[in-house]
Amino acid sequence: TAGLDGGGIYLGSGNMTVTNSTISGNSANRDGGGVFYLNGTLTFNNVNITNNMADNDFPTNNVGDGGGIAEGSSISTGSIRVINSIIAGNIDKDNGDNGNGIFAPDCYSNISIGLVRSLLGNAQNGYGQNFCSFASTSSIFGGIIGGGIFEAVSPIDPKLAALANNGGFGRTHALQEGSPAIDRGSPETQG
Repeated sequence: TAGLDGGGIYLGSGNMTVTNSTISGNSANRDGGGVFYLNGTLTFNNVNITNNMADNDFPTNNVGDGGGIAEGSSISTGSIRVINSIIAGNIDKDNGDNGNGIFAPDCYSNISIGLVRSLLGNAQNGYGQNFCSFASTSSIFGGIIGGGIFEAVSPIDPKLAALANNGGFGRTHALQEGSPAIDRGSPETQG
């Protein structure tokens, strides 16, 4: 838990690549329950960002956005790239929706986030406004107004199991039967 920003990861500047990882169960009293990004180059490859919370101390300060990822600079010169990853099932208890947890649950960003073969559960705030700017390649978005082939007006449930030891070096959220993320990743992207 972060007293301010970035419950799981805080990147102030520089370059960071996160590969084959789970960012889950983190919280921040302000922005970026899972990840807070200020500047630099941030890359996620085969990463699951879920079950994180922004504005964890609501209603104490009533500020905080981006349960999954929050970008904190409107003049950023860096970039965020998300490859073969899931950002879904996060919570933002911002005062903008009276603490209901849906203000900007998965993403809050002024810069364009590059999504490649990834799933973003909900890019909107509680008022139906898109709170993420993104460029995509074969990705699935929830909460996006438009209804294109990889988009859905309603948030997308990635159907993730509880955090558990599913093999490998750390605990993960396994995909359950019927998950829209099954067979959506690219085998050409090493990770």
